[in-house]
Amino acid sequence: MLRQAQHERLCQQHWADPLASLAGGMGSFSADAHELSRGFQDYLQAAVAATEVYAIRLAVMVSALPVFLLAGLVAVVDGLGQRDLRRFGGGREKGQVYHRKSCDKA
Repeated sequence: MLRQAQHERLCQQHWADPLASLAGGMGSFSADAHELSRGFQDYLQAAVAATEVYAIRLAVMVSALPVFLLAGLVAVVDGLGQRDLRRFGGGREKGQVYHRKSCDKA
């Protein structure tokens, strides 16, 4: 009779509770694990939210990268075009040009 009662008790336990069945039904492992996971649930949700925000920001930066590269390319081409106009137009190509003009005024 006692053996049958133990067998029925083990059969009634949840299938996801293998450690409790090994311990002879002295406490439910899954209930303890569930209680423990409740304490970490807020931290886990915060970590997931922070990861999502980081991923969205990274996706926006990566998707905007071609526009920035195109703007940089346009700036380089424009600067080289202005340099060629100054150079072949008889202008000076020195870094001191602006300083000399300010000295000439004084």
